[in-house]
Amino acid sequence: MKREKSQTRHLRRPARIEPGGFTLLETLVVLLVTMILAAFAIPAVEGTIRNYRINTAATAASSAIQSTRFQCIMLAYPFQIAFNQSNASYQVLSMPTGATSFSNVGGPIPISSGVGISLSPSTTLQFSPGGTVQAASGSMSFTVTDGILTKTITTSGVGNVTISP
Repeated sequence: MKREKSQTRHLRRPARIEPGGFTLLETLVVLLVTMILAAFAIPAVEGTIRNYRINTAATAASSAIQSTRFQCIMLAYPFQIAFNQSNASYQVLSMPTGATSFSNVGGPIPISSGVGISLSPSTTLQFSPGGTVQAASGSMSFTVTDGILTKTITTSGVGNVTISP
């Protein structure tokens, strides 16, 4: 039995199918685009982290000042908060009724867990039970910095704390 030509065409093997995947050129183009995007993203992320650290340190200092003032008013005896420039920490001190000098309340607390945060100048704020604040040493304001960004913490005579800029 002889086959016709039309039947023979259908019996042929199908055309060879190439294996799927990406070419080297396509892979390199995707890698190049990814590297360019990363080059733009990394500085932005570093700036955001730097800003977060300095804001956290300034907020910690502000909160410590306000908390110390509230303790002083609540317990009705003088308190101090001493910000130490050399190790970027603060220490709360109190002078309970009958005491003749201030003594530490707990230990020194770092202003930030971030590396490279510093404050200046060393400042001690003294709180009276009536809610007023005065500088026992230093001034009513100090700065927190990471070497690039700086925040200034200022305390008014009635205990209002502002952070700028």
